[in-house]
Amino acid sequence: MRNLGVKTGLLAVMGVFTLALLLAVAVGWRGTQAGAQAADNQERFSDAMLTLKQAEIRMWDNRVALAVAHRNLLRGDAPASVKGQADRAEKAMADADKILTSVVQTLPPGLQEQRALADSMLTKFRAYTVLVNRGGVGLVGGNEAEYSGKDIVTERNKLLAEMEELMQQLFKAAKDRSAEQHDESERLLAWSRALAVALLVLSAALGVGCWLFINHRVV
Repeated sequence: MRNLGVKTGLLAVMGVFTLALLLAVAVGWRGTQAGAQAADNQERFSDAMLTLKQAEIRMWDNRVALAVAHRNLLRGDAPASVKGQADRAEKAMADADKILTSVVQTLPPGLQEQRALADSMLTKFRAYTVLVNRGGVGLVGGNEAEYSGKDIVTERNKLLAEMEELMQQLFKAAKDRSAEQHDESERLLAWSRALAVALLVLSAALGVGCWLFINHRVV
């Protein structure tokens, strides 16, 4: 009976230790998975924001090209020079549209707020594109008002300002998420350290308890 008691006690100690070890493994695995997913989302978001910068550059190119086309028209340059700049402006917007579409598609599904911002920005961009392309066509046809008319300029500037605001919100969101991920990594590291210490303490307590139990039961 004494040997049976010793066996039972040892099995109990081993069972408790095994459960604690399994719990530690499960918690560590879950933390690793969550960290990996968060890192992947942040990487995709950061890549999308770098791509967004390229769209911003194309939009600047569009504005410069249209301004040059307008200047060429006013000073009576050859129609081909006006059309060349208008074509350049149109291509810049087509390139920017492809980039912005890819940004929306690249954002991870879990980033609902950021995806909503990107969708709104794309909607504004396409409305803006209609106006600037209309201006380019007008300049090619010698109709300066389609580009520089007061109402058109006002609406164009309004859409541009709204797009810029949405872009800045996305850039800020990327920066905030990076800071949040850093903080989360620090929390996971602290939790892992605490879990390791707890396991060490438990192992020591079980070892001492096992020794005392054997010393008491086995003569």
